[in-house]
Amino acid sequence: MTIGKIHLKLKYLIFAGILVTAGVIIIFLFPKKDKEKQIYPTPFLSVESAWADTTIKYLSVEEKIGQLIIYDAGKISKNNSDSLFSDLYKFMPGGIIFNTDSLNKFVKYQNNIQKISKINLLTICKSETGIPEFIDINSYPDIQTLLSIRNDSITDIYVDFFAEFSKQLNISFNILPEFRSSSNDSSYNKKYLNILLSYNENLKDKKIISCLSEKSFFMFDSTNFEVNNKIFKSGLSAILPNYNNIQNNEFGLTNNIKTKYNFGGLSAVEIKDADLTPESILNLIKNGAELFITDKPEKIINNISNLLEDELITEEDINYTVRKILLAKTWTGVDSNIHIEADSVISFSKNIKNQVILRNVLKKTITSVKNNLLPFMNLRKLNFKVLNIGEQNYTSFKKTFSEYSLSSFSSFDSEDDAFISKLKKHKKKSDLIILFNNIKADTNIINAIFENNSSKTISLINFGNIENLQFADSFNAVIQVYGNSEIEQKYVADAIFGGISMQGQLPVNINDSLYFGKSVKAKKVRVSRVLPEEEGLNSKILSKIDSIANDGIRRGAFPGCQVVVFKNGNAVFDKTFGYHTYAKQRRVRKTDLYDLASITKIAATTLAAMRLYDNGRLRLNNNLGRFFRDTEIDYSNIKPDTIFNIDTLKFADVKDFRKILRYQDTIHLNDSVFVAFDTLIVTTTPGNNIFKVKIRDLLLHKSGITPTLPILPYVLYKKNYYDSLELIKQRFYKKIKNDTLKNNADTIFNVKKGLQEVFDKYFTRKYIKDSSETKIANSFFLQNRYFDTLWRDTKRLRVYSRKIYQYADINMILLQQAIDSINRRGIDRYLRYNVYQPMGLNTMCYKPTKYFSKYNIVPTENDKYWREQVLRGNVHDPSAALLGRVSGNAGLFSDAYDLALLGQMWLNGGSYGGMSFISKKTVQKFTGFQEDSHRGLGFDKPGKKSIIGKGAPPESYGHTGFTGTCIWVDPVNDIVYVFLSNRVYPSAKNWRINRLKIRQKIHTVVYDAIIK
Repeated sequence: MTIGKIHLKLKYLIFAGILVTAGVIIIFLFPKKDKEKQIYPTPFLSVESAWADTTIKYLSVEEKIGQLIIYDAGKISKNNSDSLFSDLYKFMPGGIIFNTDSLNKFVKYQNNIQKISKINLLTICKSETGIPEFIDINSYPDIQTLLSIRNDSITDIYVDFFAEFSKQLNISFNILPEFRSSSNDSSYNKKYLNILLSYNENLKDKKIISCLSEKSFFMFDSTNFEVNNKIFKSGLSAILPNYNNIQNNEFGLTNNIKTKYNFGGLSAVEIKDADLTPESILNLIKNGAELFITDKPEKIINNISNLLEDELITEEDINYTVRKILLAKTWTGVDSNIHIEADSVISFSKNIKNQVILRNVLKKTITSVKNNLLPFMNLRKLNFKVLNIGEQNYTSFKKTFSEYSLSSFSSFDSEDDAFISKLKKHKKKSDLIILFNNIKADTNIINAIFENNSSKTISLINFGNIENLQFADSFNAVIQVYGNSEIEQKYVADAIFGGISMQGQLPVNINDSLYFGKSVKAKKVRVSRVLPEEEGLNSKILSKIDSIANDGIRRGAFPGCQVVVFKNGNAVFDKTFGYHTYAKQRRVRKTDLYDLASITKIAATTLAAMRLYDNGRLRLNNNLGRFFRDTEIDYSNIKPDTIFNIDTLKFADVKDFRKILRYQDTIHLNDSVFVAFDTLIVTTTPGNNIFKVKIRDLLLHKSGITPTLPILPYVLYKKNYYDSLELIKQRFYKKIKNDTLKNNADTIFNVKKGLQEVFDKYFTRKYIKDSSETKIANSFFLQNRYFDTLWRDTKRLRVYSRKIYQYADINMILLQQAIDSINRRGIDRYLRYNVYQPMGLNTMCYKPTKYFSKYNIVPTENDKYWREQVLRGNVHDPSAALLGRVSGNAGLFSDAYDLALLGQMWLNGGSYGGMSFISKKTVQKFTGFQEDSHRGLGFDKPGKKSIIGKGAPPESYGHTGFTGTCIWVDPVNDIVYVFLSNRVYPSAKNWRINRLKIRQKIHTVVYDAIIK
C-alpha cells in the first residue's frame, strides 16, 4: 500500500469514527425499529426473493458494483448508438437513462440494450412530463400543467393512462419531475399532494418504481409526519435526496427519511463531475446512497472498487444494496426478458380511449387569466389580426382559428434583431391577438405592442413561460397555455371563440392579483371539433358513412358530397367525398358551396319568419294581404272551375276515420267498402284569393294556392314556339305535295331566327340598366317589364276553397315576399346582416358568385333546355331563378358545416356564439308538430315518406332539397345531421340517391354509432 493510500485510509478511519459516534447518538435518540415494520411501506421488498438470492451468488464483484450504476446516456442518435452499446459491454450497469426523438428508435434501443445485458437493466425515465418526448406521438402534460386542472378525477384518469403507457415502453423506474415552484397556500399543497399520491399509487399498480426528489418532497412541511407518511405509504419506492455539497459533509436526509418513515426503498443520487472522488462516493454510501446516476460510470465503478480494496466498505454492504436492486427488478418484471413492439406501443398511445383521456386533460388546462371580452360574439363586427411572436409552429392554431373566423396572420422571430421594428409596423385598427409562443417577454416587446397602437382590443395568448403573465394587466384578455402541442393550439383557438369552456386555474403565484387557483371561467357557446368517442359515439361504426357515400358515388347517385354530424354541440364527423363532377377534376372540399334547394325554406324563409314572429311583426293568423300595398287583382278571362277528388277505400285499411271525415264526405257502399270524396271549387271572386291566406297556412303548406309560380311562359318559351310552329307546318303541308319542300320546312320557316325572336321577347344576353337587370344565369337576364306581369299572374293564382296539405314552392315564395315587405329589404341582405355573419356562417348566402370563386361552388344541372349551360353558382330552381336568384323556396348556398351550425342554433333554443337570434319558445313552437298537420311550421317532421334515418325520434325536424340535400335536427339525442350533394349533375332525372336511400342510410349509421 502506498504512502498516499495509507494517509487516505487514515483520513477515512477518522471520518468513519465520527460517523460511528454520530450513529450511536442517533440510535440512542431514535431507537431502531422492528425490521418488518421498517420495510413495510416499500412495495418491492415483499416480492419473492428466490431469483435475487440465486443471481447474487453468481455475480462477480465488478458485476455487483455495476448494479449500483444508472448510466445516463443522454440523447441517442444513429451516430452514437454504436458507442453506447460498446460502453454497456464494458460495464454492465443496473439501469439506464436514455432518450431519442423517435418512439420506434426508443423501442429498438430498449430491446437491444436488454439483449446484451447479463441482467436486464432498469429503464429509467427522467423528463419534465414523466414520459419520454417523441415527435411521432402526442406530447404529454407535466405536473405543473396538471396543477391547473380543477377536477382531481380527471387527473387520476390521466395518471392511470400515464402509468400504463410507461409500462408499455418497458419503463421500470420513473423519476417524477421536480416541482418547480413553492407556495404557502394550503389548497395548493393539498392539490399537489393529491397529484403526487395519484402518481405513486398508479405506478405501484403497474409495478413501476416511483422515485421522488427530495426538493419536491420537502416542499411540504418536513415536520408534518402525517402528510409525508401518506406519500411513502402511497407506493413511493425510491427517493432522490438533495446532496448540496458532498465534500463539505452537507448531506441530504436519506437516513433520517429511512428511519422516520420506515422507508426501505432505494435511494438514488445524481453525481456531478466535481463529486467523482473517492471521498464523495464514500460519504454518499455511508449516508444511504444506493444508486448512482452518472454519465461517467467508469469513474464511479473504479472509486467503489478502490473503496472495497481499501476495506472502507465491505462486500457485504454491496451485497445488501444489490439484493434490494434485484428485488426491485423482480417486482417490476425486469428479471424476465421482455420484448416490446413499436407498433403496439404506438397503437396504445393512439388508441381512441387514450386519445380521449389526453384531450380531456389538455382541454381542462386552458386557463383564462384575465377576460373582458372572451369568447368573441358578434363575428360580423370583428376584424382579427393575429401576431405570433416566437416559435413558428402554430399551424394547428391557425387552422382552428380560421374555422371560426377570417383573419390575417403574421409571425415574428423574437431572436431577429429587427424584430421590434417589424412588430411596430403591424399595429393596424383591428382586434389584435398576440401569441407569446415559448418566449420570455420583456418591456421592450410590450412597449412595441402598445406604442401608438390603433387596435380596438388586444388579447394575449401565452404559450409556455408562465412568468410572462406579469404583463397581464396591459391586455383586454389573457389566456395561459402550458404547452405548445397541436392539441393545445387547437383548444386555445376553440376557447377564444367559445368552442370549449375555459376551466383551468393558475398553478402558481405570480403576484397579488394572479395567484394559485385564479381563473376567469368562460362558457362554451360554439361548436368545436372533437373525436366521436368524446361525445359517446363509436368512431368505427361512424366510419361506415365512408363506405355508404363512396358506394353512392360509385353507383352514380352523385359525383360528390359533404357529410357533417354534430353531437352534444360538437362536430364528431365532417368529411367530403368524391368530386365536383364525374370528370373528377376537382375534389370536394369542406368549404365548397352546394345549392341547398328547398332547404332554403327553413334556412332562410322560416328562419326570418321566426325572428319576425318573435318581435311581433308577423303573426301566424295574419292574412298575407296585410303585408302588401298592391292587392288589386285582375280577374278578367279567369273561369271558375270545380274539381272532384274520389277515393274508394276498404274499412280495414283505414286507421283514423276522423281525418277522412274532417276533409271529405263519404258514401257507405257495403260492409267492407266506402267512397270518400271532396269537392274543390276554384273561385274567381275577391272573397277567396292569395291575400286571404293566413301565414300559418303558408308555413304548413295548407294554403290551397295553386302550387306553382306562373312561370311556364318563360321557362317553356321554346316548347311554346315549337308547338305553334308545328301547327303552321301541318297547315303548310296540306297545301303542298312536294317532299323536297317538306324536308326543307325548317329552312323555309327559319327556326333559329324565330326562336331568337321569341327569346328576345322575354330575355337578353347581357345586363341592361333599367331594362334587363334580373340575372337568371350567366349571360341570361329577364326583362324588367315581366316582373309586373309575373306579379299580376301570381296575384290571381287559383285558391282552393278547402285547405288540404299540398307541399308547394308558392307558399314559401309568397311568405318570403311578405317578409321582404315587412323588412323593406331583400331576405338575402336581412339574414346576412342579422344572422349569417354574426354567427360566422361565412359560406351561407344567396348569389354566391358575388363572394366566392366559381371553383368553390359545386355545379348542379347541365340545363340544356332553358338556360343552355351548366349551372354553377346560379340557383337550380327555375322559380327562384326568375325571381332574381333570391327566393323563399330556393336560392341559398352553403357548405355542410355552416348549415349544421344553423341547425345547432335551433337545437340550442335559438342562440349561438353567445347571441340570441330566436327565442327558445318560438323555436319549440315552429319545430314541433302542429295541430291538424304532420309537419312543423316550415319544418318537415319524421313520417313514412320522410327521407330520414331509422332511430330518429318524432321530435326531430329538418328539410330536404331537390338537388340531393338534407338536414335533420334531433333535440332528444342532441344531434344535427347534414348531407349535401349535387345529385342533379348532369341531369335532374337521376334519382339513384332516392332508390339507394343514401341519405337515410347515413343518418341511420349515426344512431347506430351511439354507445349504449
